[in-house]
Amino acid sequence: MAPTTVRKMDIDSEGQKSLESLQRDIKHAVIKKTENGNVQYSNRSLDATVAPLLKSLHLDHLAYAAWKIVKTITIENETGPEYIIPVETVQGDPIISIPTKDENCPEGIFTPSESLRPGSYVYHDGTVRLTAGLICLFVGKPQLKLTA
Repeated sequence: MAPTTVRKMDIDSEGQKSLESLQRDIKHAVIKKTENGNVQYSNRSLDATVAPLLKSLHLDHLAYAAWKIVKTITIENETGPEYIIPVETVQGDPIISIPTKDENCPEGIFTPSESLRPGSYVYHDGTVRLTAGLICLFVGKPQLKLTA
């Protein structure tokens, strides 16, 4: 298995304006569900604000989910490459970490890779760990809906 790639990119001035609008709107977003203490927001309540941001980043062909991460999570990237767009830091210094590939380290050890702060976004193509303290968008392939 190839090592996880993590690449950090800056959001341009057009995207920054859209991000600022999203930062205002997310405070009033409808909560869709809570999972292990982490909060997922309803896309319907954010679509109008998220669309211009995704368009400015050339990611508007992808699906998104907005989450408030209050407990550290591990993301098993099963649907392909994903982008994480920090919207707001709510505590500390959220970090994205990658699995340590060292024969002297036990499984499940992660090495810090990048700080996650509004104004930039991160691409990753494998398993990563995200520490708590961030409201963000996860942007990637849309999930297929199976119908009977």
